Amino acid sequence: VRPRDRLADPGDGDLLWYVYRFGSISPGLRWWEEPGHAWAILDDGRRFVEVSTSLTEIVEAPREAILGQLVDSLANPEDASALEDIRSLWAEFMERGELHATLRFRRLDGSPREIEYHVTREGAGPERHLAVVREIETA
Repeated sequence: VRPRDRLADPGDGDLLWYVYRFGSISPGLRWWEEPGHAWAILDDGRRFVEVSTSLTEIVEAPREAILGQLVDSLANPEDASALEDIRSLWAEFMERGELHATLRFRRLDGSPREIEYHVTREGAGPERHLAVVREIETA
């Protein structure tokens, strides 16, 4: 557990956050194909090209602060394994054509939050990858 930084820490407080990553998909359950979820479009370099308003609400950062940023900017720079994990997940994604994982962190008010995301290669056109996001209820 490390202090939040960059996009993960818009500035107020010393809230802690953490990341949980995995790559399994439940057979038959394809929630990301249902309409209405938050989304982002990423380029081949892992940069945010476009984001939905609902995703800015989840991330708790304005659209302008997210666009052009690397997905890596949501990782904790103090976590020695985070950037390597992101690069490994991205390589797997580029090879397989899709990626499914979760991310845990804290809201600005300190309460826990977990999101699930699914990225589809070229789901938004050539060299444009669609990431669909939903919040998971935490116990």
